[in-house]
Amino acid sequence: MSDSGEVSCDLPQPGLIPKTPEGQDFVAVAIRIFVNDTVELATREFRFYNCAATVRKSENTPCMSCVGSPWGCQWNTQDHTCSDADNSVVDSHIIKHRQSANCPRFENPDPGLIPVGYKTPIDFEGINLKQYQNRHFTIGSELMTKEEDVSFDEAGGFYTFSGFNFFYDKSPETNVLFYVKDKESGKKMDSTVYVTLYNCAVERNDCSLCKNADPKYKCVWCSKKQACVYEKLCDPLPSNTECPDPEITNISPLFGPVLGGISITISGSNLGIDQGDIKSITVAGKPCIHEPEKYSISKRVVCEIGPADKADWGQVEIEVNGGKRGTSSVSFTYRDPVPEEVTPNRGPKAGGTLITISGLFLNTGSKEDVQVTIGGVNCSVALSKPIHGAILGRGNRKITSKRSSKARF
Repeated sequence: MSDSGEVSCDLPQPGLIPKTPEGQDFVAVAIRIFVNDTVELATREFRFYNCAATVRKSENTPCMSCVGSPWGCQWNTQDHTCSDADNSVVDSHIIKHRQSANCPRFENPDPGLIPVGYKTPIDFEGINLKQYQNRHFTIGSELMTKEEDVSFDEAGGFYTFSGFNFFYDKSPETNVLFYVKDKESGKKMDSTVYVTLYNCAVERNDCSLCKNADPKYKCVWCSKKQACVYEKLCDPLPSNTECPDPEITNISPLFGPVLGGISITISGSNLGIDQGDIKSITVAGKPCIHEPEKYSISKRVVCEIGPADKADWGQVEIEVNGGKRGTSSVSFTYRDPVPEEVTPNRGPKAGGTLITISGLFLNTGSKEDVQVTIGGVNCSVALSKPIHGAILGRGNRKITSKRSSKARF
């Protein structure tokens, strides 16, 4: 301890300092001051940095990672190394601390949007490359099976490579970061060359969903392939990119009251790309009023059925923009519920009794469409068992549809 109260000590031998953890450019150790070897007076963290490890934080930009670190490191472009600052060395191949703008690098790719399955040439800029004149480079990425040569366009002043036939189907799009290497040394140069790779087919498994894709992707529905693809991967004839007829795969519910007034959900594919594409809907030959606020692109249409003169049944038909029609393979049935028995047939005036209403066609409509009342008092439907023709509720004796179809007993 000095007269001024400062405490100094020698640093441990390099072999005693813990190794720098993976993904870090320093290792932190605790420094403790003891009195009489027993009483801890103070403690703090001390960091041993490693300039050579700074590139681990971003291996695609070694120079910028080096000179941008908080340790005052400098980058040597000749041997691609990061070392402690040395003010005695001043040369064009030394990039000093916080001078990342001077780093040799590649950036600004064009185009920035690349489709899968189609080899697209990519151009990009080279910055601060005077020391690399007449040198050759290669380019690669995690999604490429091999590195490709980079060429220089002297007329345009940019670098280019012929592209790669990418494959990726985990999501509609993903970012691809390219690394660039000096071909002679095999060392990575700084590169912020990244593009967005997209796949038209992912999450667009029918024509309507394909046509709803952002125009920037240039996706088309290819009839021959029965798939959504990049436009240059399909014969451009109009007949080859025309959407098929709508397909109805499900109707829910399958039964409704004769007076109508309930909503049905029609599920399928190629049901348009906009709510305005739905031109008409008929259920068993009767008009069904489209509910556009419940529309889901290509997959779902909801409409309110109109009244029928009597019990009836028939298919559901949808017409979309362009005159294309789709017809269901199953039928919708108009019928009214017929309650026959209630158990128990009496209960306390205060309510709360769970009753079972049995009869025919009690699965008409959905649970949300069923209203049960006893003497004008609502009874909440607890459970509907259409297979057994029973409805469980608390308190009542009348079943009615959302409009006015009623079944009394």
